[in-house]
Amino acid sequence: EYVQGSILNHTAFYKNPTNWENKALYVDRHLIDVKKSIDGQYIIKPGTKTICAGAFCGCTNLSNVILPDSIKVISSCAFRDCKSLTDIVIPNGVADILSSAFGWCYNLVKVTISKSVINIEASAFEGCYALKTVCFYSEEQKNKFASCFAPNVKLIVKAK
Repeated sequence: EYVQGSILNHTAFYKNPTNWENKALYVDRHLIDVKKSIDGQYIIKPGTKTICAGAFCGCTNLSNVILPDSIKVISSCAFRDCKSLTDIVIPNGVADILSSAFGWCYNLVKVTISKSVINIEASAFEGCYALKTVCFYSEEQKNKFASCFAPNVKLIVKAK
């Protein structure tokens, strides 16, 4: 289920430009890596199942990312150090948000968590000092994941 994207670095497959689509490298339905030059909004292609470890790490000019409902796992460090990212909507379908998935996204202010999320690792949002609001689907979900966020972050339940 979990794919470590960096295992392909320095391979002929990774280096072949014809394997890259819209500045992204996919293997089957797994987003392995993206070009760090991505800026502005990026739309992950529908059908993608996994955002692999470190895939967007260091995309400092990525300001918005649209995740399809097909995503199941946001792996460790997937969006780490995306310093221009300001808000993220975790779509229905995502079950796991792993360690430091959004770590050190200094300008991340708002996160919306869908009802499908069953696991958020404690450090998933470490270093997100600007984070002000996290919206949850239910009170139960809010209580389950409250410890994953700094005490000054406002945790709210979205009106259904």
